[in-house]
Amino acid sequence: MSKPQLLALEDRSTPAAVGGLDLTFNGTGLADVPFDLAAAKADLGAAIAVQKDGKIVVVGSAQTGAADIDFAVARLNPDGTLDTTFGSNGIRAFGFDLGGSNIDRATSVAIDSQGRIVVAGYAQTDAANDYDFAVIRVTSTGDLDSTFDTDGRQTVAFDIAGGTQEDKTAGVAIDSQGRIVLAGTVAQATAGDTDFGVVRLTTAGALDKTFGTGGRQTIAFDLGGANADSASGVVIDSGDRVIVAGSVQISNFGDFDFGVARLTAAGALDQTFDGDGRASVEFDLGGSNADTAAAVALGNGEKIVVVGSVVVGTAGDVDIGVARFNTDGSLDTTFGDSGKLSLGFDLGGTKQDKAAGVTINRLTGDIVVAATVDSATAGDTDIGVARLTTDGSLDPSFSADGRAVASFDRGGANADTAAGVTQDARGRILVVGSIDTATANDRDFGVARLTATTGLANDLLVGGTADGQAINYVPAGSGFAKSGGAAGADLTASVRPVVADLNGDGVPDQILGAAPGGGSRVRIQLGGVVQGDVVLTPSPIDFNAFEGNFTGGVFIAAGDIDGDGRDEFVVSPDVGGGPRASIYSLNDDRTLTKKADFFGIDDPNFRGGARVALGDINGDGRADLVVGAGFLGGPRVALYNGATLFTPDANGVRQKLIGDFFAFPGPDAQTLRNGVFVTIGDLDGDGFGDVIFGGGPGGGPRVFALSGQTLTAKQLDAAYAKPVANFFVANDANSRGGVRVTVKDIDGDDRADLVTASGDNLPSRVRVYRGSTVPQANGVEPPLLQEFDPFGVTLANGVFVG
Repeated sequence: MSKPQLLALEDRSTPAAVGGLDLTFNGTGLADVPFDLAAAKADLGAAIAVQKDGKIVVVGSAQTGAADIDFAVARLNPDGTLDTTFGSNGIRAFGFDLGGSNIDRATSVAIDSQGRIVVAGYAQTDAANDYDFAVIRVTSTGDLDSTFDTDGRQTVAFDIAGGTQEDKTAGVAIDSQGRIVLAGTVAQATAGDTDFGVVRLTTAGALDKTFGTGGRQTIAFDLGGANADSASGVVIDSGDRVIVAGSVQISNFGDFDFGVARLTAAGALDQTFDGDGRASVEFDLGGSNADTAAAVALGNGEKIVVVGSVVVGTAGDVDIGVARFNTDGSLDTTFGDSGKLSLGFDLGGTKQDKAAGVTINRLTGDIVVAATVDSATAGDTDIGVARLTTDGSLDPSFSADGRAVASFDRGGANADTAAGVTQDARGRILVVGSIDTATANDRDFGVARLTATTGLANDLLVGGTADGQAINYVPAGSGFAKSGGAAGADLTASVRPVVADLNGDGVPDQILGAAPGGGSRVRIQLGGVVQGDVVLTPSPIDFNAFEGNFTGGVFIAAGDIDGDGRDEFVVSPDVGGGPRASIYSLNDDRTLTKKADFFGIDDPNFRGGARVALGDINGDGRADLVVGAGFLGGPRVALYNGATLFTPDANGVRQKLIGDFFAFPGPDAQTLRNGVFVTIGDLDGDGFGDVIFGGGPGGGPRVFALSGQTLTAKQLDAAYAKPVANFFVANDANSRGGVRVTVKDIDGDDRADLVTASGDNLPSRVRVYRGSTVPQANGVEPPLLQEFDPFGVTLANGVFVG
């Protein structure tokens, strides 16, 4: 029995506007979350986190009475709708109600390794100004976790004699052992004097007596003035050292600086950090020099990034301030201006742009800052997002100048404020805050999601030789550069991988499918996991997509159909199979779920198989499905709306974007009998994925692309009349090997660039075209961006690119 050949179809997806609102999130990129639990409806969002399954947890405070305020927790599905499996239709409120006016406010959230939600803040006790650190742990269903201090709640008081006893948590983090660390501000005995306060709890919710003094620690900077030092956030490094950032007072004249302290895992000031465990940085750009920190994050190499607000001049102008520290506590002089920088949106009004949160992309190192920014209208504020490269420069690939603005503008003064920011596994940026409504004093949680990448996997994998080689290329200047090769191990002959992200970890995965003679074997190779300096490669996952006696091979494509941040993949039979489309998703336990299985071409008697592609044709941000007839079939094509692929009607019928049609008009519709190769990408920059066809074996190397926008409008004749692309590769209309196609974004312009590969019985060639030049070159081959020969041989089955 011969070893299976492996075939993989091209990597197919469509770029979106980087820094724009993500329309896969609630249809608009914006989601309102009202609690409205009392006549007064002042609900304030404070923090946000993303679960491993892509669900989004937002926390803050909800008004539950005239003065009573409780912790508020909501969970959203990845598509931005409320998760009805959590609490009461997606929301829950939790009160401590220990006295006073029962004002309990949540300020921060973290999710532990078991998926439990830890919410921290402060709770009022029996006196007007007496507050304690407070924390709850919530199960995945939205109930208080009874294994946490018996009732799911815990409070911790510092209550230093003579002070106001006003102790308020600002941040929460979970260390490698599951212990919960709270950081906030603690009132001292002298009026106006406050210090950083840190608490560590065991996983059961008790004070961890191995930390500090009985589980508590205070940190004083005491640099001047009233010594008002206040913490604003906490992170934990790989050694379980606790890093707290906040604002430290310098003088009685409103002068504050950013301050950072690091504690050992035992809770003592870490003397290896700037000599005494404490470091500060001043901006002092004018006015009061009141530079106040808002949030902290760890970047690449565990460098410490602190963001906040810095006063500029004397006219009320406030900018975002960012500082980065090395692990020894010194300022990182490779960042910004000797370790710090300021930036403004300056959209109008008083130009007060105040940082609220920071998150760092773990793969790229890019720094994302969320802020509340003034608009030109008095009282009107919006959510601003800025992205910085690792050297501190504004990233021009993000919303043109590194800055983007999200406006809810639901009514009232349209005061939309940012409070927290995070990123999901796909790098999409999520900001939570509070938004005005049309009713006076009524405020809701507001959540915005912005795109952060084009969605195109820009590495190029090229395969086709019988020795199982797949060569990896990466973008480098104007084209691709070889970066390595990989073999299919025991999978000999052709190995042609599809690039996908099946588990939502941001690391590319490969899917391999058997060619004719290899049955319907599919291999999944998940991307490596980095642990320290070691890359661990998980064992592959193998399965047969179709019946055991089928030998005709398969085609594969991947894309995110349901908007959860993970790619699904579709498998279709090749030679001798019906035109089926079987769609799978990968579960966390490495098992597979078949989410759909149907005939993609409405002809179950056809036995030439089908070729498939996934990409966003209609501009809704979800991958749509293209199914093209395969071997011995005409170039018939079906386009399915991805939003309805998993929800057929009562008769099992799935919604199509347009009626079935032939990829090529005129005589080619009748004479071409080996189907077409397909991919999807926005070549013309209109936000709709264009459907790109390559001639099948026996046909010429014709590339023909139809406008996704026009097809979505069900105007096929108009699409034929004005194709986005129509040319023969190398202007050679006489070749009869066909051509394979895929898309990438090589130059970072948020538009698909086109990659073609040689067909059957031709010398191996890959040709690359800048996407922006393709529509302008209709009728002739566009200018070549790059051409290379990956193998140096003629290949019977041609080259596949993905």
